This record gives sequence, C-alpha cells and structure tokens, in this order.
Amino acid sequence: MEADVFLYNGNFIILDSNYKDVDAIAIKYGLIVDIGNYNEIKDLIGSKTRVIDLKGKTVIPGFIDSHTHFISLGMKKMSLDLSNTKSIKEVLDLIERKVKELKPGEWIVGYGWDETKWSEKRYITSDDIDSVSQQNPVLLIRICGHMGTLNTLGLQTLGFDKNPNIKFGIIKENDLKRARDLLNPSVDQMEKAIELAFKEAKENGVTSLHDNVDEKYLKGYQTRYLKHYEFPVSIYLLIWKDFFSKILSSGFRTKFGNSILRIGAIKLMVDGSVGARTAAFFEPYKDDPSTRGIMVIPEDDLYEIVETAHVNGVQLAIHAIGDRAIDISLDALKSAYKKVQRNDLRHRLEHVEFPTEEQIDTMKRLKIIASMQPNFVGNWGQPDGMYTIRLGKERWRRNNPFKEFIEKGVIVAFGSDCMPFGPLYGLHFAVNHFVEESSISPIEALQAYTYNGAFASFEEEIKGSLTPGKYADLVVLSDNPLKNPTKIREIKVLLTIHHGKIVFSNFV
Repeated sequence: MEADVFLYNGNFIILDSNYKDVDAIAIKYGLIVDIGNYNEIKDLIGSKTRVIDLKGKTVIPGFIDSHTHFISLGMKKMSLDLSNTKSIKEVLDLIERKVKELKPGEWIVGYGWDETKWSEKRYITSDDIDSVSQQNPVLLIRICGHMGTLNTLGLQTLGFDKNPNIKFGIIKENDLKRARDLLNPSVDQMEKAIELAFKEAKENGVTSLHDNVDEKYLKGYQTRYLKHYEFPVSIYLLIWKDFFSKILSSGFRTKFGNSILRIGAIKLMVDGSVGARTAAFFEPYKDDPSTRGIMVIPEDDLYEIVETAHVNGVQLAIHAIGDRAIDISLDALKSAYKKVQRNDLRHRLEHVEFPTEEQIDTMKRLKIIASMQPNFVGNWGQPDGMYTIRLGKERWRRNNPFKEFIEKGVIVAFGSDCMPFGPLYGLHFAVNHFVEESSISPIEALQAYTYNGAFASFEEEIKGSLTPGKYADLVVLSDNPLKNPTKIREIKVLLTIHHGKIVFSNFV
C-alpha cells in the first residue's frame, strides 16, 4: 500500500500507551494507516506520496474544542471587535468611526468588551453610546455573552424602551437572547461567518469542535455542507433547548450524522456568568451583596427537560457556573437517573467553574463530564482578577479546580467558549493555574483538549489519539508543550491536517 501523506523525523505525542518510539506516521484515505519508527514503516512511501520532514517538531492529535460559539465567532469578525479595548473612550471612538461608514438606521453590533480591562472599571451605558450614535442603533455584547448594552435608538428599535426593568440600556440573559434573535443574520452573512470561523480553526490546530447552535445556525451549516460536502473541521452540534421538541418529534437523536457534521446534545442554560453577576451562587456576590445571581430556566422546566432528554436517549449539555446552579442541575439529573437507570448518554455540565467537593463526587458517581474552559483562568483567575472582585478570595480559590476533577476520576473535556478561541492559550492556564493546587500536568491538559473531547462526543474510537485506524486529524507544533510548561501559550501551530488533508500550513 502506498501512503497519501507520510510525516517523519518528528516528536510524536500519541496519547495512546500502546505505541512507543514513534517518529513517523503514514496516512491513506484520510485515516492513519501506520505509525512507528521511520525505518519500520518507510516502505509505505511511494512515488505519489507527499513526504514531509518534520525536522524534529512536535506532532499531537488535532485539538478538539468542546465548547464554542463557532458561527458567532465568524459573525464577530464581521462586526466591531471590542476585545482589545482598554477604556470606554476607545469603544466610543470605534463606534464613531463606524457611524461615518453607515447610513442612518443601520445597525452597529460589537462583541467582546470586558469592563474589568477598562480604566473606568464599569459597564458601558446607553448614555455613553448615545454621545456618539443617535441615528444608528447599537448593540454591544460583553465578552461572556450574557449581557449587552443598547443605545436609546437600539432600545426603541427592538421594543425594549417600554421595559421598566431595563436600566442604562443594559440587557441580560433572556432579554439579550431576544435582541440577538431579532437581529437574525442572512444566509449570506452566515456563510461568510462560517468561512471566517473555519480559517480561525485551521490556524489554531482545531480539527473538531462542539458548537452551540440554534435553528438558524443549524440551517447555516446545512447550507454550507450541501454546497461543498466537506468541512475542514468536524462539527458536533450542541442544540439550544428551544429546538428540542422539533429534534425529538423528528426522530433525530444524539450521534446521528457523520464524521463531519453530527447531532450532539441539547444545550440548557441554568444560570448566567460571573462577569454579568448572573451566575447563581448560594452566597451573595461580594461586590454586590443584593444579588446571588439568577436562574435562567425555572426549576420545574429544568427537571422536565432533563427527564425527557434522558428517557429518550438524548445527551444533555447543561450550562451551570455557580455552585447553586450546579447543585440544581445535578439534582435534576439525579431525578432523571431514578426514573431510568442508564449511564450511556455522557451528560455534560458546561463551564462548572465553582463546584463544591460534594458536587464533584456526584458528577463522578453519575459519570457526568465536566466540559470546562481553562482560558477563563487566564482571563479572570488572577488573585486580583474578576473572580476575586466579584466573589472574594475564599471563593476565588475554588475556581476551575481541574486537578480535583481529574484526581476524583471525572472526565474533563476542554473548550474555549471562543474567549479567546485557541487551545494553546487555554492549555497554558490549565497547566499554570493561579491556584497552584488546581494546576494539572501538560499531558493531562493535552488529553482534555483531544481524547476527552472525542469521548464527550462519543467519538473516541475514531479520533482523539494518533492511533492506526482513526481519522488522520493531527497538528504540528513549533515546540513541545511537555518540555517547557511555562511557555505553552507561545507555541505556534505549523501544520493542521483534518481527515488526511492539509488544511493549514505555516511549515517551512
């Protein structure tokens, strides 16, 4: 047999203990057909084989980002990027420039602001935005995606101006969701967004991802797939609960699809975010004792949906950040398990940033996957960072306890939530957690961003390690993340291969 692609002279991190002393890999028909020592498998090189000398660079399985808002990532690239702003004034300058490019009445949408990075240390308000945009409606969405600010014209255009509970133009959770739904992207916009997001994935070595989608984004993927019948990255769909009844009545279930596009879990929102003070805790917020966060979904509805999904064989991906939200989510899952004893659905808690020890024990007992975002540690986990400001030092120490999850035997799958998109940033802060006892080893972090992501989507038999017979999804890195753990975020992606095809190359 003649290989299509043959890579050799590399440092391979296989993530499969059955294989040792590997420095070469052979790919055929999109699959890994053999790995081993170069001299042992060089006979697979033929006249048409593309042979790549890796020059000692490190090869790992393709990254699997287990929690994204992927099409939204592309949409953000078509909107105002506020992620690097250092003040409200910088935001207003960007809006003012955008106003000059648009006709009156055209929307301005911005993403990614984070008041903890601003000199003013406060939320942006409608009055702020009105000072530079009175003829264009504006919506600025916070980095967490759980709150945003509308200017006065934006409030009027979307019908929020009569709501007495909305102050300073700030909308949260369900109100923000309604605003985003009213600003539906066109099919053309979605197609452009998907291509922009694909580019980002390829450049970051992401070969598979789990995307949170609603009905319109599901149609966007379908449209793109039917045009080309291939993606440069595999998509596992986490479908918002609003579409659950249609999924159920249609007969579709978790795992339906192929290796490119597959139906996954039903996504439920139980609470909000720490940054928006909507994550639900047992104790009040330190910087606003009037609130303990909110429950986004009524408890009775949560129990009903969890039970229906569980009984009907549909995986659940439940967003729960604060300890109170985690507790209620686990209670709903325990109730469903009592109705039907089954452990084959690999239900997931998304984010699970502030769990108690008892909650981690419960997750282990129920075989619940912890779908976590280590980049949150880098964003907000510093001793004087947003977690500490919102919750105080004692609760700060409980943020994202990766090591405790792993030591207790809970499967941890890593994702980015696109904050920012890019596994190496997250890997760095999983290994270099600001709370030392929560740090994990580089190999544990890599496993969480590869094999465990495949396990979370029932695909560990076809991806997640560099094993013969699995899809040839792999990444070549500029340096070995196991050798210098304090420099992981400085590593570059040199080559990305998805299903045997080179989809990105910066390899010289």
